Amino acid sequence: MPPKPREHLSLLCDISDLSALLAGSADIEMFLQETVRLVARHLQAQVCSIYLFDEDADELVLRATVGLNPRAVGRVRMKPGEGLVGTALEEGRPIREGVASRSPRFKYFAEADEDPFESLLAVPIQRGTERIGVLVVQHATPNLFDETDTRALRASASQLAGAIENARLLMAVNQRPA
Repeated sequence: MPPKPREHLSLLCDISDLSALLAGSADIEMFLQETVRLVARHLQAQVCSIYLFDEDADELVLRATVGLNPRAVGRVRMKPGEGLVGTALEEGRPIREGVASRSPRFKYFAEADEDPFESLLAVPIQRGTERIGVLVVQHATPNLFDETDTRALRASASQLAGAIENARLLMAVNQRPA
């Protein structure tokens, strides 16, 4: 397999630009969807998804995806520690699996249509100890993601943490009765 071209630095710049654009909008869904599109392109991932943590329900909810079935958005839910994505949130660390379906922590969600995607990299989105969600990339090629991808995704998740929290605050302010 030929080496992947690296666009990690431009990914961080693009996410920073997205964060600035968010300030003028109260539409978090559009922001999240644009984010997964950018991350997928830069990391050459066939799938990129963002799961946000719903504290009231104590579960992660798929909120945006490129590459998985779009009807799974809002429907795929898991508890912290459940599956590879839930494990990344619960343990507060990246999870990288070369063949995800062979991991004892793997959890299959039929509605997501994720069968062909073996490589998985899941990175928690957090601010300090506050759990916000998980940023995930997947690819059909086993063992595609490496340590450089992990570092780039961690940096992106760090930038996303502030942007997502700002978006939630903006939405709350905009939804208050005048």
